[in-house]
Amino acid sequence: MLKKCFEIVNFVFDKTEEFWESSRFKSFVAIFLFVVFILVSFAVFLKYYGYLPENLAAMFPNGIFYPIRLTFSILLVYEVLSMIFNLKYSVSNALGKQIEILSLIILRDGFKDLVYFDNPFSLQTNLKPLTVMLSDIFGAVIILVILGYYYKIQSHIPITTNEDEQHSFVTVKKCLALLILFHAVVLGFQSLFGLHQGAKYYNFFDSLFTFLIFTDILIVLLSIRYTSNYYTIFRNSGFAITTVLIRIAITAPEYYRAAIGIIAVIFAFVTTWAYNKFRINIKHWNL
Repeated sequence: MLKKCFEIVNFVFDKTEEFWESSRFKSFVAIFLFVVFILVSFAVFLKYYGYLPENLAAMFPNGIFYPIRLTFSILLVYEVLSMIFNLKYSVSNALGKQIEILSLIILRDGFKDLVYFDNPFSLQTNLKPLTVMLSDIFGAVIILVILGYYYKIQSHIPITTNEDEQHSFVTVKKCLALLILFHAVVLGFQSLFGLHQGAKYYNFFDSLFTFLIFTDILIVLLSIRYTSNYYTIFRNSGFAITTVLIRIAITAPEYYRAAIGIIAVIFAFVTTWAYNKFRINIKHWNL
């Protein structure tokens, strides 16, 4: 029975990943983002100059930089779903993908701050929005640099040397990935429905990363089934803490979001470095 379930999970995951990673679908996403940006920009400029009918104008915010934020948000949703498939290959790479998304969210917030700039631009009246934007964009760049070193020190070692157990663990991660994917799709429809009904904006990323905290804890608990090694358990638990920090950074106020994001990626880097550095002290290395 369990073997049959594993076969179904592997089949569904592999087919979904094959479709998602196909060049045809990637081309569709690129064209879709381009069209959305052009159409929304056109509509926003028509509203700005008073040429858009009132019933349509009410659908768009007043800021002329809204198309940038919207397009970035859609791109982030695509990146989030791509992150889910990385869980199959490596927990550390999946965490790295989460940090990538955090840096893009912070960078997007830098674009969001542009709506507060006066026209014509005056440093005296736009000082605070400018400092907030600088905090976001430089915070995102610092995260980018540290993340590069995080990827550089990765050494992907199987959690167990037993091939059957390793295959079982990968299948369990695929099952979790499908669960996260389903949850993300539900959140996406809730967000669209809320916006259509005129409700308050439903925070897709906030809710999804909250869910990821619980899945990270599940991975920590499941890994005990395959190894009780202290270093591995600590590393996986540390990754779960990093997800918590990412979740906090997403909803943190200005200035703090960049600072907490930097702390999150530093913590992930130090945890990985320590894991790689001190694992040689393990007498019975079975990972």
